[in-house]
Amino acid sequence: MEWVALASAVIGAVGTYAGGQAQKRQMESQAMMTRLQSQSQALQYRSDALGFQEEAVANLKNTRINLATLNARGASGNLDPYSGSLGNLMTVNLAEGLQDYDTAVSNYLMTRENIKMQREMAGFQAAIYMAAGDTAEMAANIQAGTQLASGGAAAWNAGAFSSTASTPSPYSGPHI
Repeated sequence: MEWVALASAVIGAVGTYAGGQAQKRQMESQAMMTRLQSQSQALQYRSDALGFQEEAVANLKNTRINLATLNARGASGNLDPYSGSLGNLMTVNLAEGLQDYDTAVSNYLMTRENIKMQREMAGFQAAIYMAAGDTAEMAANIQAGTQLASGGAAAWNAGAFSSTASTPSPYSGPHI
């Protein structure tokens, strides 16, 4: 009977150990998934950032085209392009173009910061998952050790390890 207690403890400890290993693998998988989701989000942010860069360049190009058009029209009418209402139009056009450019650049820079924050948050979350996995593994190992120790103690108390313990002989007949 004492061997049954010991065997039960060993089986329970093996199950606990396996459960801890499975929980650790699950936490590692969650950490990996968090990192992959972060990479996917970073790619989306990069795409957004490129869009803002293109918008900024387009704003400058449109401003340049508008200023050139105003200048050409003024020159074709023998007007000074840098004075009077034509000069005011150029100044307003330049100010609006630069404001649009500045907005696009600001959006670009904010998007780049979002990429950095996303990666840092994902790294932090992945570290939490990895630590949880390590903790689960350690707790399972301690519990498995405790189960083995308890089963061994129960078997010891029942006399499984004493020299007077009766062990059945594999052969009980007369010796030849």
